[in-house]
Amino acid sequence: MKRIFGAALAMALAGGLGAACSGQTSGGTGGGSGPVAQAEFVPALVDALCDGLAGCCQQAGHPYDSAKCRSGFEAFYGAFLPSGPQVKYDAAAAGRCISALRGAAAGCGMDDDSSDQECEAVFEGSTPLGGPCESSADCDRPADGAPVDCVVEEDPATGAYTGKCALDTDETVAPGGSCESTSECKTPAGAERAECDFDSSGQVGTCVALTRGKAGDACRLTCTQQGSSGWACSGGSGSSEATALCYTDDGVWCADSGTCEALTPIGGACGYQDCVAGAFCDAGQCVAQRPPGSACQDDDECQGGYCADTEVCTAFKGPGDACVDWDECGPDAYCVNDVCEASSGGGFVSAGRCQGEMPFGP
Repeated sequence: MKRIFGAALAMALAGGLGAACSGQTSGGTGGGSGPVAQAEFVPALVDALCDGLAGCCQQAGHPYDSAKCRSGFEAFYGAFLPSGPQVKYDAAAAGRCISALRGAAAGCGMDDDSSDQECEAVFEGSTPLGGPCESSADCDRPADGAPVDCVVEEDPATGAYTGKCALDTDETVAPGGSCESTSECKTPAGAERAECDFDSSGQVGTCVALTRGKAGDACRLTCTQQGSSGWACSGGSGSSEATALCYTDDGVWCADSGTCEALTPIGGACGYQDCVAGAFCDAGQCVAQRPPGSACQDDDECQGGYCADTEVCTAFKGPGDACVDWDECGPDAYCVNDVCEASSGGGFVSAGRCQGEMPFGP
């Protein structure tokens, strides 16, 4: 689990990318690689974001408001930055953080790993492992630099919840190792992802690496890519012992045979989710999806759109169109503040955020 400042940084980049885009510069604190005093840290962060992403909104064709960008990020970081007697500030790490963040922002990209790692070192706690805490920022890292977290546990005697500094176990367990949750499992190179599988008792978990299956592989689930970074998977005839995921995007599904098989063409006999792209299963036969204006019952019946509450296939809306539900905007787009916004580069560059909207509001 990311420490609180690293998480705040990730949220600001992921949700507020557009808010920091600029065709202009706003002046202010520089924030190079040298030490940054604590009083100057937030202004330097704001400069790095509101100046460093120069041109992003302009490239996307959205008007940019420098004043709202600055006030939005100042309010955001004012709410999220760690504070308190247990938290120590590292001015040298702050300088490296600002430098890395400025570089990440300048590319209008969403790969914030390097800046996140640098910025996590800015605030360090002083509470040792096993000591009480309110957030991970209170906890001191061990000498080997291993990540730490504030783990909240319930006292069985009193029912009260208290925090305790402990080693962060997220993505630290290799396949075959014991686990209590999927978040602990580390995805190895070449695998699609890793999950914590539990035995029949539901008490003993083991990390398992799942792969992207091909025709003939013993399979667990049928999956479909959702936009640029998500997916949706469902069961069927797969086995929990198998480790391959059959992606419809690759032309295969997890068939009744328990293996990945080719999707069924239009006119062929079908089950639930085995028709080729552009088709759906209707009364046991794959048929072409219906155009907008056709009667429907499910989204998969509609070509280039969704099945509205009126049970009519409706074309997806485009960026800038008014919306109520997320499914109205189509893949790689989202309904944000009742307006469809396209995802760009893994994050949002939108008209609203170029006007200063933060991930969860200032």
